[in-house]
Amino acid sequence: MNFDNIIDDFQFLDNWEDKYKYIIDMGNSLSTLKSIDYNDHNKVEGCAISLACC
Repeated sequence: MNFDNIIDDFQFLDNWEDKYKYIIDMGNSLSTLKSIDYNDHNKVEGCAISLACC
């Protein structure tokens, strides 16, 4: 899935609850990061919790 697909899917959803569920479902489908990937380079700045992305 690429960003264009995500944008198209997101625009298709009618209300904020469906959009919220879509985002949650996408997050649940991601694989878990390896511990080596939790570093300052991958850190999401400004997040209320310690979050990293790859």
